[in-house]
Amino acid sequence: MEKEKMSSQEKKSEGLASETEKVITPKASEADRLWQEISSTKVDMFSLPNQTVEMHASPVQVEPSALYVQLKSPAAFPAIDQVLSARYDLEQVDRFIKITRKS
Repeated sequence: MEKEKMSSQEKKSEGLASETEKVITPKASEADRLWQEISSTKVDMFSLPNQTVEMHASPVQVEPSALYVQLKSPAAFPAIDQVLSARYDLEQVDRFIKITRKS
């Protein structure tokens, strides 16, 4: 029984850890901070309501100083570029989109 209690407590602590990971910490890399900023940005895609960047792109760990995302469909790039280009630079690098802050 104690093992069952410990495993349920461990599961609870794991759940708390995943919730706290969503908070931006000072130790987070620039890529993590960029993803936190843009992931919930609304995108006008194919006249579908309530579309966000995270529905069409997934972050990929390439380097910590820039955010690299992989698009689920290449057709999403123009819409994401339009929404983000005011504050961020987007560049196609191989099969990824590299996102950095504008200088």
